[in-house]
Amino acid sequence: MCPRAYRFYSEFEAKQLPIPKKDFLSTIPDEKIELLEETWEYFGGYHAYGLSHMTHCEFPWQKARKGLRSDASSTEPIILEDMKALGKQKLDEIERQHPAYESVISAVLEDAFTSPSSNLIGKAEVSDWLNSLLD
Repeated sequence: MCPRAYRFYSEFEAKQLPIPKKDFLSTIPDEKIELLEETWEYFGGYHAYGLSHMTHCEFPWQKARKGLRSDASSTEPIILEDMKALGKQKLDEIERQHPAYESVISAVLEDAFTSPSSNLIGKAEVSDWLNSLLD
């Protein structure tokens, strides 16, 4: 949580946020506009309380709160590495939901088990190999 942003937005709770002025909007780079549009497309239909519930169910938020009651305030930061791990977990979930996932994975595994390879991977290298596939 960003304390300054939290203080600013907390006064709105479930009310309409202020609409930015056109001159401000024209200064936003196109790639950021694309990201904002994608974010709005995915999360725009949710109510503020639904969004809050989504984030508060995730392990980085729960870990940072260290067992505090849900209504207790906290200034404990959420660890960046935990957010990265959550992002990887969510990306994996999205990939697994893709209609082609099972057939692609099946083909890759079939090829791996049936074709001879001169680049055998040692037992200790499996993690590095898997990570190289994700890069």
